[in-house]
Amino acid sequence: MSSDPKLADSGRHRCDNCSKVWDADELKDFCDIMQRLDPGGTVPSGECPECHALCYPVEPEEEKDVWGESEKYPRADWKYEVANGDTNQGYWDWVRNKKMLAADEEKSDGS
Repeated sequence: MSSDPKLADSGRHRCDNCSKVWDADELKDFCDIMQRLDPGGTVPSGECPECHALCYPVEPEEEKDVWGESEKYPRADWKYEVANGDTNQGYWDWVRNKKMLAADEEKSDGS
């Protein structure tokens, strides 16, 4: 593992702003990282080389198929939340958020 603030892996990473996908070695080093993070949020992989927003690892199922579906978080549930105005996130961003919320709930239940 590198001492570089970027993750030293060979995976793919999506920009949180422009949604472009980059290889790990294409990402730029962070600038002002402590001012850009939310407490308890996902640690970013690096900075987008084009728009300088933060990039995050692409979920394995997202990498496989843009039109695919998470087994645990079906598209029907996402569509329901979109229709009710409960989210305006894209499907895979919604899945990632649901996973983070579930992990947070497990941590708080285990404390």
